[in-house]
Amino acid sequence: MDPPHITAWAAKSLAGEPVSVVRVRNLQAVISAGHDAWGRSGKAQPLLVSAELSFRRPFARASAEDRVAADTVHYGTLSKAILRGLEPFGGPAPEKPLASLRAVLDGVWHCLTGQDVQGESRGKGGEGEDAKAFLDLSMLRFMSLTLTLPKASLLGQGVSLTASSVFGLQGAVPFVEGYATTLRLHGLRVPTLVGVNSNERNAKQVVVADIELDKVCPYGDVYTAIEDLAVKTMEESSFETLEALGSRLASKILGSFRPLTQNDHFEAPLDWQVRISLEKPTAVPFADCPAVEIVVREND
Repeated sequence: MDPPHITAWAAKSLAGEPVSVVRVRNLQAVISAGHDAWGRSGKAQPLLVSAELSFRRPFARASAEDRVAADTVHYGTLSKAILRGLEPFGGPAPEKPLASLRAVLDGVWHCLTGQDVQGESRGKGGEGEDAKAFLDLSMLRFMSLTLTLPKASLLGQGVSLTASSVFGLQGAVPFVEGYATTLRLHGLRVPTLVGVNSNERNAKQVVVADIELDKVCPYGDVYTAIEDLAVKTMEESSFETLEALGSRLASKILGSFRPLTQNDHFEAPLDWQVRISLEKPTAVPFADCPAVEIVVREND
């Protein structure tokens, strides 16, 4: 039976409060995969990789013996393992099939765990066996991996894809209790007509949008198309409230991309959750910004 596909928040909640964590944040690399800000594929672009490993037990031996013991992971070695997982996607390689950002994430995840995010082994009798994975999953309660393309947005601060898995134990055998996949568009800055005051009705102001698609499962790169739709929707806005604008934006995304994904590779009904955060940096002179956040589930 496949593990449930849950939201990122639900995955953290299922994992529980962590007692010992190792993180690597924004490991730098270059890949020729995914799409760039103009929607072109196979172009070399910078990549940032962040990993979080939450262990089942405290760092008892590592702290008592003051060394990298079996109850932790050396973050330098972890970084090298991540870079090994990126090797098939680095450098110009026009003869190789073009890889999506999800394919890159899957490659790194498999290099670390010997499995995919759902806990299925990708090899038999050799490469890909769980026993040959870099990480001992029986030691872990939670793992997340985030790939960020900081230059894959024309008006924002980049795009990221995060996968998370929660690990249980059947006897001594680890299994995936639940997993999450989240696509984010960070910091889109779009001139928008929105506001209730008379001055706000006379001119557009910059609105900063963060868009998060939770439980997302397309293997194709849809983030450039989502950005195009978001910018168009915001530029055409004449709403008075951020609440109404956020609801319209979420509805547009669900309505436009659900059919595209269903007709692609997936037969099961999708269950996307869209989180929209909108800020108006210039609206309140003596505050950084007013902000509104809205969550819309596909079945709401």
